[in-house]
Amino acid sequence: MSEEVGVWKDGRTPRRRCSAKSSQTGLPCKRAPIEGGTVCGTHGGRAPAVKRAAKARLENASLMLAKELLGMATDENLPPAVKLAAIKDALDRAGLSATQAVALTHDMGPRYERLFDHIHWEALGRSEAPEVVDGEIVGTAQFDDGREP
Repeated sequence: MSEEVGVWKDGRTPRRRCSAKSSQTGLPCKRAPIEGGTVCGTHGGRAPAVKRAAKARLENASLMLAKELLGMATDENLPPAVKLAAIKDALDRAGLSATQAVALTHDMGPRYERLFDHIHWEALGRSEAPEVVDGEIVGTAQFDDGREP
């Protein structure tokens, strides 16, 4: 590592590691800490208080980043493409992204309609649909218990 703390000589930053040390060897733990936390699950990261603190840390960071993102969207010095990307990202994070809908239609044709009609009437115990010569609706429909639909 270089003189600058936390940066390798080639400019990379090492991945985060648990801040605890082994009680036997005194060496730092090599595991990754829990998300938003500073220690791994073995060194206390599973404790409810540590989980709550990690969650609060992540929420605070996300609020700060959202504020920065909104600042970018309204910054007059940034190019329009960057502002548009910031606006889209902010809306997406707020759950207001553009709705994507796909409408599918398919004409099955008369051959399939006759097949489905045949299956329907077979299920009802009839060999074919009854012939309707003329029909008229008279009155109102009711359920068996007298309620109207």
